[in-house]
Amino acid sequence: MKFRSLFLPLVLLSPLALSAPNHLLKHVKGLSRDYYYIDFSRDALSYKHKDMVGGEHEKHYLLLGFEGDRFKVVIQSESSDVGYVMPDDSYIVESNIWNEKEQRMTITVVVISQQTWVDISFSAYPFAEYQLDVSKLTTSKF
Repeated sequence: MKFRSLFLPLVLLSPLALSAPNHLLKHVKGLSRDYYYIDFSRDALSYKHKDMVGGEHEKHYLLLGFEGDRFKVVIQSESSDVGYVMPDDSYIVESNIWNEKEQRMTITVVVISQQTWVDISFSAYPFAEYQLDVSKLTTSKF
């Protein structure tokens, strides 16, 4: 019995348990679209996702943001134009840097409206693999 009571805290404190992000609010799978709703209020770690997209299928990662929030979005793919931040009046793209050597785009987004969903969209033809890494840099005043 004593072994079991010592084992449980060790499992809960493992690196996997400490680094497992809990960002996904909801995943909606449609016929040709996937929507991932992401929230950083429950976990400050970065959100990482590796996937593939192709054909007429699109994948959207929607980040819940409030006025003053800043996000760093890193998209890495052999196909340079696989992912981008959709334009919107509720946030601005502060910087957009392409690293040719590492095939990586780094985008900084700032939320300027009271609240919004920052839309990161992926599509490719015929297909492409990508890795997405999103970090919340600053938090709103609210």
